[in-house]
Amino acid sequence: MTKCNGWNNGHRDYVLEYLDPNAQQSQVVPRCTQTHWSLPFEQNYKGNFDVAFFDDSGCAVIGVVFRDHMGQIIATLSQRIPLVQSVELAEAMAARHALLFAKELSLFNVEIEGDCSRVITALNQLGRSYTLFGHITNECNRLGATLRFCKFRHVRREGIG
Repeated sequence: MTKCNGWNNGHRDYVLEYLDPNAQQSQVVPRCTQTHWSLPFEQNYKGNFDVAFFDDSGCAVIGVVFRDHMGQIIATLSQRIPLVQSVELAEAMAARHALLFAKELSLFNVEIEGDCSRVITALNQLGRSYTLFGHITNECNRLGATLRFCKFRHVRREGIG
């Protein structure tokens, strides 16, 4: 085999392996994201947050629901906010409202769930977040640190309680 545009036989083997339909395929690892609502641990309260957008009225609505370890709703919050630049920014704002609401209710052991994976990832990362919504997730982490227990978890949209 001759070289073609600087490629040697080693490169050729990689290309042929890529093109070979019988070559070993990489395995797809299924996501472990929760799809149904589950009870929080016994001493904890679970807060689920979400945002709904209403383009015709130029606003969005943040919703937060807190439940106890038996699954009983103990408090809800609904608040209108102006439309913001991105879904992630609105979801981060909803997470912040969930934490502020938990503090207002004197809930010190909380599991906070939302369906925006980018926001939950930013909330769970160590150090500062430099995303467009990082200033809000950084504030959420400061608020969460004032609680006895605070965990952020991603759930699929169907799993929002």
